[in-house]
Amino acid sequence: MAAEAFIRLCTQCGIIAPTERGRCERCDTAFGVQCPTIERNPDGTAWAWMECWINCPCGSIVPLTPAMVGVGIPCGNCGQGHRIDAAEWYQTIELAHGVVDLSPPDPTQKNLALGAHNPFAAIGVTATFAVLPGNVMVTPGVIQSRVAPGQPLCPRCSQALAVRMPGSGRATTECPQCGDRDVFAVPTVLQHGVPSLKTVLVLGRTGPTGLNPWWLLFEGEGGMREMVLDAKARYEQEVADAKARAEAERIALEELERERAVREAREIVERERRERDAREREAREREARDRAAREARDHEERERARVEAMRVEAEREQQVRERRAREERERQAREARETAAREAEAERQRTAWEAWEKADTERKERERLEHEECQRIEADRVRREAQERRGRIAAWITAGALALALSGAILVAAIQ
Repeated sequence: MAAEAFIRLCTQCGIIAPTERGRCERCDTAFGVQCPTIERNPDGTAWAWMECWINCPCGSIVPLTPAMVGVGIPCGNCGQGHRIDAAEWYQTIELAHGVVDLSPPDPTQKNLALGAHNPFAAIGVTATFAVLPGNVMVTPGVIQSRVAPGQPLCPRCSQALAVRMPGSGRATTECPQCGDRDVFAVPTVLQHGVPSLKTVLVLGRTGPTGLNPWWLLFEGEGGMREMVLDAKARYEQEVADAKARAEAERIALEELERERAVREAREIVERERRERDAREREAREREARDRAAREARDHEERERARVEAMRVEAEREQQVRERRAREERERQAREARETAAREAEAERQRTAWEAWEKADTERKERERLEHEECQRIEADRVRREAQERRGRIAAWITAGALALALSGAILVAAIQ
């Protein structure tokens, strides 16, 4: 579409209908054969559709209209006042002019020279409008906007309006179908600051975003194409400089590579000489090591033979010592057995003697006990006999005493 003179419009918004989209990005209206088409005006003018707003710190948006140029703008949510400098308005309008200059239609093929540097090349293809400032401005201002090429349509019947401009930024619109008419004027500050702006229409057709869109009519070309061309030239110059630097670096690298190759060749020759000397030195050292190893082996063999002879002699002496120790142990064992036998015999005799002495002692003790028992029995018999004798004597005495008492009593009685 960028190479054609005609563009397709949304039947509701009047803004460009991208060729690779099936619905309007703003109002979600489906595109079809009923979409009108327009071409750039033969007098060199072009319409730009634009929505403007400010992002308030409270989180709401503040819609902007041309009447708000140079006046205080209160937020409808929090009441905070906002004021925009005229220079920022000029910058926003110039960006909108740049959008319609660098997007379809492009019958003169001027935009083709911009190539990939055109920031608005996607409008009319994949995108409906440009969001500004976006990445276009180096230092974004407070004004936010969406801009697209298009044609103002009647708010009632969506027919293209007939616009007449008697001068001084004024414009009258008339719908050829329903006959609605309206009058508009460009604020003086915008007339003086943006000469290419011929008129501004605010038709009162609020969209789904809640913003009232502007229609700006520009005449001639703005300065953005020159800015993009300058940026492209700078980029191409930077690319050329980069290629020149890359070529110079390549030549320098090739020279360094040649020098490195020569240096590596010298290093290879030197390394081979060193390696040859090292191999010869290693061969001499290896021969010396082999000779030393042979001498060491011979010495080791002699030392091993001497050690083996000493080991054999030591083993022989050890065997002699062990045989003598064994004989000594056998002698000691024999003597120990004989001593044990003698001690056992002496112990047996001592035990037998002790047993005999014990039996004799027991016999004597038994005889003593029997003698003592006999003596005790005899003493008991003598004691019993003495007791019996004393009993009989006592009985005799008692009887005599009784007899005497009785006789005295009889005598006393007789006397009386």
